[in-house]
Amino acid sequence: MTEQSKKKNPLFVVTNAGQDIEEVDNLWDYVMSKLGLKAYMTYFEEVVQYLLSEVDSYGALKFMNAWLLQVIELFQSTLHKGEDLFKPLFGSLFSKA
Repeated sequence: MTEQSKKKNPLFVVTNAGQDIEEVDNLWDYVMSKLGLKAYMTYFEEVVQYLLSEVDSYGALKFMNAWLLQVIELFQSTLHKGEDLFKPLFGSLFSKA
């Protein structure tokens, strides 16, 4: 491996009281692994992919778009409600305003 291909500051997730160490590619993967949500996110992605593969009309597409917007809004409102909890852990993800 060349020096250029090595990551400068790789992220690692330590679980099981230090027994398991996993390198992650980005901050999103780090947060999902650290909070134990990786399996749930994979399941959610598979469900959404399946539902989108079943879209066969404009009405179904419009419904899926509305549903996904509601899911995103729910995630955003949940993150906003838990901001005080997450700020000390992931302060760089929040705006300074």
